[in-house]
Amino acid sequence: METAAEKETLVVLAADLGSTDELVSLIHQVGPHIAALKTHVDMVEDFSQESWQKVVDAAHSHDLMLFEDRKFADIGRV
Repeated sequence: METAAEKETLVVLAADLGSTDELVSLIHQVGPHIAALKTHVDMVEDFSQESWQKVVDAAHSHDLMLFEDRKFADIGRV
């Protein structure tokens, strides 16, 4: 909550993007203006520990919380 209070925002942006470069670019664009970024690693085609570290570093540079939207045992059929 400290970050949200300092930035004066409660906005969490959902970022279902296809590459870590796209995520890093988005973080640098909106990082100063949002409290957190929700990612979906299953959509990131170039995911690796090394590439993901770039995302983490970018988020850290903007004091931005990241959280992952995993689909474990999600709804199979509606």
